[in-house]
Amino acid sequence: MNAAGKTVFISTPPAAFDLASGKQLWQASVPEWGQGGPALSRAGDLLFVGLYDPVRESGSIAAIATADGSVRWRAVLDRTMLAFFDHPWVNGDVVIVPGFTGTIMALDVASGTQRWAYQPPGERFGTVTVATTPSGNALVWLALQNGEVLALDAATGAQVARLSDITLNLGDYSFAQRAVPIGQQVLIPLGNRLIALKPPTR
Repeated sequence: MNAAGKTVFISTPPAAFDLASGKQLWQASVPEWGQGGPALSRAGDLLFVGLYDPVRESGSIAAIATADGSVRWRAVLDRTMLAFFDHPWVNGDVVIVPGFTGTIMALDVASGTQRWAYQPPGERFGTVTVATTPSGNALVWLALQNGEVLALDAATGAQVARLSDITLNLGDYSFAQRAVPIGQQVLIPLGNRLIALKPPTR
């Protein structure tokens, strides 16, 4: 669920509701199932939602106009789908999509064209976080099941930081843990541990 002004948006199915009355304003005409949570563009004019086709077993991301629920574009994801416990992340002119298989990709906000894709060097643990550092760089934070923590440049997908000092087996812990930026640090839960990291400055 997401909200802007007097409107609440959901992704399952993609729809908009009046915040005060609960009246449905529109429901997007899409045949697939909604998957994961929604995200709004910075201007609030587009809603980005994950979709899943159970017949073809394929996923996609749709950009939906918040004014009337019309679909502006739809991007088919390559052999994956949005993780059902996550949501897209909008950063500038890209939409970051954490895939259920572990792949992370970025789509162009205006067209849905893929800008970059990143395959982690191991099984991903938890969900991703996109946050801007104090120096103004937008980073995608993720952890691996062996305890490693990685940071990607949100604009290019390039790996800019990696912490491999902690060796863990996180297979038995919650897959919904997420990094949280607080002040000058990023707090990252790794199973029953909580670590604080200083973001890279470039």
